[in-house]
Amino acid sequence: MRRANVLAVPSVRAKSGDSEGLPTVIFEAFALGLPVVGFASAGIPEAASASCGRLSKEGDVEELSHQLNLIRRDALLRESLSEGARRSAVQNFDLRKQTEKLERFYDQVAARECAFSLAGSP
Repeated sequence: MRRANVLAVPSVRAKSGDSEGLPTVIFEAFALGLPVVGFASAGIPEAASASCGRLSKEGDVEELSHQLNLIRRDALLRESLSEGARRSAVQNFDLRKQTEKLERFYDQVAARECAFSLAGSP
């Protein structure tokens, strides 16, 4: 991935309904400042916004190919998406930041439960 200009993630939902979820390869790409092009399938849209990649309708191979070629040919777009990918990795997927957010959430829930219990409710 270090030598790539863009990462293609053309995940699709299986006929059985199974899907990939949120591919960790997207987070790895973002950490390297690598934009993502993929299908708007499963959990991919949760990670890949317009500032760090391009999504096509699931199964639209022509649009996927168009987006890949556009990013490959347009250095300014590629640079902008690369910056967005790296920014997304730092802001949204940093382990320390996410752990702190989760701990704050747990603290809030615990405080509400404690207040609820102290109020004498069952």
